[in-house]
Amino acid sequence: MSAAIDDQPDRPAEAAVRAIPASTIWWWSIRREIWENRSIVIAPLIVAVLVYLGFVVHAFHQADLQRAGADVLDGGSIIASPAHLIALLVIATATLVGVFYCTDALHAERSDRSILFWKSLPVSDRMVVLAKASIPLVVLPAYAYLVIVVAQFVMFASVAAINGAAATGPIGPLFRLMGTVLYALVVTSAWYAPVYAWLMFVSGWARRMVLVTALLPLLLVALVERIALGTTWFGHLLKVRIFGFGPDGFVNVGHGDVLPNPAGLWSSPSLWLGLVVAGLLFGASAWMRRRAAPL
Repeated sequence: MSAAIDDQPDRPAEAAVRAIPASTIWWWSIRREIWENRSIVIAPLIVAVLVYLGFVVHAFHQADLQRAGADVLDGGSIIASPAHLIALLVIATATLVGVFYCTDALHAERSDRSILFWKSLPVSDRMVVLAKASIPLVVLPAYAYLVIVVAQFVMFASVAAINGAAATGPIGPLFRLMGTVLYALVVTSAWYAPVYAWLMFVSGWARRMVLVTALLPLLLVALVERIALGTTWFGHLLKVRIFGFGPDGFVNVGHGDVLPNPAGLWSSPSLWLGLVVAGLLFGASAWMRRRAAPL
């Protein structure tokens, strides 16, 4: 009788845990990752602010030249190149943050022994890995796009205020650039998914120097293949995974201009093979975390 009475208080708690929607657990897990890794928010923002400050200095210099009678527009707008530059640098920064985040994603909680606490919570290892994978694949690209769009609008307004409306040019090209940036973020997120997954998988079992541990086997395989077989197939595969999204995802129309090529991207076997490998590695990461112990 006593045992039955003692067991009763636990049942409502267990039922309450089971009643929490998976989407809520995922969302709070995402918030936990952002809270523990402030570079996710800070790094792209710092890059955007630095580029914007340099742009403002340049805009004031152009305004001085305009007052002196120089034609600083020369058939274009002052904002065109800086708008492209800030998009490129923020995307590159978000990608690098994603790489370093993944190398630390499962290793840090083993290193500081916080895994003992997190494992005591009613959150499955699959949900934890899903939330961690969402950071480089969803959260960072979405946040980077927000930073880029806000920065470009602020740059547009700043040019109008400092140099006059004529210096901004029409706003249509800016909207087209924003569409291209959104597409580029989707492309890089999907293309680098196996890279993020491999780094996270290694972070689940490596004891130290996760990035070196992740890179060394790949480089050794490429080197052994080159020495033993005289071929560079694996090295070419790595090169395609790092740089291949450009030829597959975009088309060069000349004069340095590129346009999105979604048909070429989504029909690329390299993309789909990479996504399959990423799914397997993320699954392996969840399996690894289930058996992980503090370092």
